[in-house]
Amino acid sequence: MRKIPVIIEKEFLGDKNCDYHALMVASYFGVNDLKKRNILIDSKHIKSIKEDIEKISNKAWLTTYKSLVKMSVAYKKLVKVKKIKKENTYTISYSNKKNKGYILVDDDIIKILLKNRDSSTIKTYLLLKMLCKDEDKIITRNYICDNIGLSSKSAANLDKITKITDFLQENNLIKKVYVNNNGCTKNIMYSIV
Repeated sequence: MRKIPVIIEKEFLGDKNCDYHALMVASYFGVNDLKKRNILIDSKHIKSIKEDIEKISNKAWLTTYKSLVKMSVAYKKLVKVKKIKKENTYTISYSNKKNKGYILVDDDIIKILLKNRDSSTIKTYLLLKMLCKDEDKIITRNYICDNIGLSSKSAANLDKITKITDFLQENNLIKKVYVNNNGCTKNIMYSIV
């Protein structure tokens, strides 16, 4: 089982336009450069495993490619695309200047997260993994929304978080326990499995 580094910087996790599905695809299939704290993948390698990429990511490579290119413009320090010998090379950074700002995720978990095809699912899992690394925590759906780039004022977004956390629990990635709050409302205590 490989452990893959994934960036959890607040500016990226909290930006609704930052496509974590595309980042996870590139990270899963790329090569980790520990010294430079980044992951590299080139288009020649992608062509040779395109079917595997599309099968595991549940998306056409072209969709992932467009997202990576768009992010290379919006998030220059996160995603870089360079042309080397007629092949595009994608570099995904996963660490900040202090060599922090990332967590390690098992490749089996990444495969499960990619099944859902949704960046918000991946961001929710990463947020919960980061917050609950040492202990179980009560976390509101509003807090999750606000920290993964969704508006917490939208009932549809709050419902989406419920569906996402149900998916994560059904796939044994998290555990949800409902606890009473002074007898009036129920809170959810999360833990990472």
